[in-house]
Amino acid sequence: MLSLIRDIHLAVGLFCTPFVLAYALDGVRVNHGSVYPKDAVKSEHTCAVSASEPEAIARELDERYGLPGKYWPPGDDGKFSINAPTAGHTVRYDAVTHSVRVTTERPRFFSLATNLHFAAGVHHRDPAINGWGWLVVVVSAAFVALGVTGLWLWIPRLRERRLGLLFLTVSVGYCALCLAWIRLA
Repeated sequence: MLSLIRDIHLAVGLFCTPFVLAYALDGVRVNHGSVYPKDAVKSEHTCAVSASEPEAIARELDERYGLPGKYWPPGDDGKFSINAPTAGHTVRYDAVTHSVRVTTERPRFFSLATNLHFAAGVHHRDPAINGWGWLVVVVSAAFVALGVTGLWLWIPRLRERRLGLLFLTVSVGYCALCLAWIRLA
């Protein structure tokens, strides 16, 4: 039985390793963004619209032209944004021609990886982002399994691992403190 749990622990750990490394590299990218290129692929196009209010235009662009994303209200310049993890759209409305000029910026790899941090859930229209969400669910469950199997392997050697018990207690206490602080802040 112990051998089977050790094998499960090893397999789950190897499965989680690339995911943890990707998050670590992206954490470095987020904190030291000046090191990585921030350029995006830009394109512009004009679309005819029947709506005249920014929020209605955003809905129409989503339904007719497939520009999904989160709507951001217009600023002082009259432009508004529609943002999704895979693209950002800046929209300028022309009341005379009842058309909009849409500037689309598609992020390159490093920016796209960062944008995936903010794509919560599995309810997006983009199947790639939904796939990423399900991968996060699977890896999260794998981390729980990794913790359970790790404790299962560690408990029989409890007398030999008093220092480990101290580290475990301090780690759990620190994590609980951080979670409470984040929740209350």
